[in-house]
Amino acid sequence: MNGMYEKHGNRNYLGRSLPFIFHNDMLSGNKEMLAHWHENPEFLLCRSGKGQVLIASDWHSFEKGTLICVPPGELHRVVHNADETLRYDCLIVDVSFCNENGLTDTQMHFAAAPDDSIAAARFDDVAAACAAIDTPFAVLHIRAAVLQFLLYIAQHHAAPAGIKNDSATAEVKKVMLYVKNHYADPITLTQAAEIAGFSLYYFSHEFKRVTGVSFLHYLNSVRIERATTLLREGVGVTETCFQCGFHDLSYFSRTYKNLTGTVPSRVQP
Repeated sequence: MNGMYEKHGNRNYLGRSLPFIFHNDMLSGNKEMLAHWHENPEFLLCRSGKGQVLIASDWHSFEKGTLICVPPGELHRVVHNADETLRYDCLIVDVSFCNENGLTDTQMHFAAAPDDSIAAARFDDVAAACAAIDTPFAVLHIRAAVLQFLLYIAQHHAAPAGIKNDSATAEVKKVMLYVKNHYADPITLTQAAEIAGFSLYYFSHEFKRVTGVSFLHYLNSVRIERATTLLREGVGVTETCFQCGFHDLSYFSRTYKNLTGTVPSRVQP
């Protein structure tokens, strides 16, 4: 695995004794999630709407009641159907918690559970416990609920271990990391293909297969994501444009609107 694209340890855990992240997510309109990977197992339960989840270049249907399990290290992204709002809950469990409770790295690979009402109920128990974090014995309650959920998933939805990390995926990850760290620099499709060690055509095909989007769309999305952060921090539109790797203000504004639905001048600090 060529480094970690996202480290969940940089996000807010529920507490020192609760090495979990639990939150509600929503995708609608122009909002999108880029393909990424990280070190911890992640579990997604759809609450409403319809969409798909890409895991290791395979697409899975995602609708109300569907539970998706994302193993550590796997490239994944969630997309919503056009003109529909997708709402889902996300549970992230620190890999150290799994190991400490007898779940080894090779055992943290689970199949999706689209029609398992018991698995969904165990997930609901975790959600309810996290919502009551300020009540007495909340730490015990949450830890117990997560353990019960993990136990059930391990017993009933175990999948063969091993990241689906073919050579193309590994090289695509290398390019994604390069973009993440050098988005402000001039980056061409030809340069990206050279970093991957592929021909131009093969790279374009494999990048879209693995991530679900073209390389140019991915590059612009990373840049626009960073641009939004700068604009909200009060940085001017022109300065943001050049800091994020764009060299033409009109192209920046047009790309920003295409990907977000609004123009950068309307983003409020």
